[in-house]
Amino acid sequence: IRDQRFRKALALGIDREKCNQIAWRGLLEPQAATVSQEAWHFADEEGQALFETWKRADADYNPAKADSLLDAMGLTARDAAGYRKRPDGERLSLVFDIPASKLVPYENDIGLIAAEGWEALGIEVVIYTPPGAELKLRRDLGEFTVHLHGEGEMDLFTYPDWVFPTLPRYW
Repeated sequence: IRDQRFRKALALGIDREKCNQIAWRGLLEPQAATVSQEAWHFADEEGQALFETWKRADADYNPAKADSLLDAMGLTARDAAGYRKRPDGERLSLVFDIPASKLVPYENDIGLIAAEGWEALGIEVVIYTPPGAELKLRRDLGEFTVHLHGEGEMDLFTYPDWVFPTLPRYW
């Protein structure tokens, strides 16, 4: 996870348009997570150009490019089930904390779509849907591998820890 190529591969393995159609009824524009376009950071022409760069960063569904990044990391060996092997020979597996559909239906749908894309890349995804209080505690204490957490209108000064590791959580 500390290798940027791996994080980029995960990003490229998410079909954001499918997420948009299923969770948001096609009403949104799929993009990468970034500060809101309406934030003061992007008020001028230079800021808008920066926003466009950030929102497109690894946001396209591109399994072929994701596969190439994982291969470039040396994650080419696969087990009998088709999952990639880590350098130590064990199966590459991620535990993915997702809110239960009863708790947050759209995040559950998005999590399942992301997991489907990662599985197609040869990454085993173990979905974990703990009760809401445990889910929040696992997030706040950083006791997770991958955690789904919705975002809203972000601002760097309002929620700096969503973008930068200022608090001992999320990261």
